[in-house]
Amino acid sequence: MTKSPKKHKAKPASYVVFISHYSEDIWIAEQIDKQIRALGATTWLDTKDLKGGDVLTDEIIRGITSCNEALVLVSPKSVKSQWVATRSERSRVKANVLRQY
Repeated sequence: MTKSPKKHKAKPASYVVFISHYSEDIWIAEQIDKQIRALGATTWLDTKDLKGGDVLTDEIIRGITSCNEALVLVSPKSVKSQWVATRSERSRVKANVLRQY
């Protein structure tokens, strides 16, 4: 009897969720980040993915274009934020669906 070659399971491509938030909403953004990562997805969150010396807008755009899904946290303060509005709009352009929680 001949052995069939072992089939190696291909590692699934990482599912990436970009998390956009107002700076004062970081606590809830980090909690959501933990929950998403616990489910097996990768997240992009400024506090963990931006490094000193990064060009802020370039890295945010790179994060948005490389994600599968964008999550925009909306709070009374975030609706007044130009940064959150800009990230939300860029996410809309990239994705057919933008989920707002």
